[in-house]
Amino acid sequence: FLEKAVELGVRKVVPLVTKRSERSRFNMKRAEMILISAMKQCGRSRLVELSEPVKIRKWLKEIPGDDESFRAICHEGAPKEHGLVSALQNVDSQLPIEIMVGPEGGFTDEELGRAAGRGFRIVSLGPRRFRTETAAIIASAATMTRFLPH
Repeated sequence: FLEKAVELGVRKVVPLVTKRSERSRFNMKRAEMILISAMKQCGRSRLVELSEPVKIRKWLKEIPGDDESFRAICHEGAPKEHGLVSALQNVDSQLPIEIMVGPEGGFTDEELGRAAGRGFRIVSLGPRRFRTETAAIIASAATMTRFLPH
């Protein structure tokens, strides 16, 4: 996903540790090398900011509680009519966009509730269930496509 995130214009990646996360280790040096290589390959001038992995509960507590961003959490249980593409339609291009994609086992109900309490809309990526990296690429591509000049 990191390579594709660079290509799709993602500005920041925050690896979240959730209740259902399957990996317990994250190699920051390797991740940074992937980001630098992808940045050079696609001609991007800014490196994607990469945060150290953080527990979802801590991260949700620390993010600003303002209404000056569009926040979405992708979840296979969201009604199909609450799709990410539809939710992005009326978003101002100047607003920061934060999109959460869950682990292979999905977010727990508690995690969804906490995210909703911090202003995240629960959205669908469609009728299929995706692997984490695929869902993140889809969400990034949908966002990029929405804000391309017409």
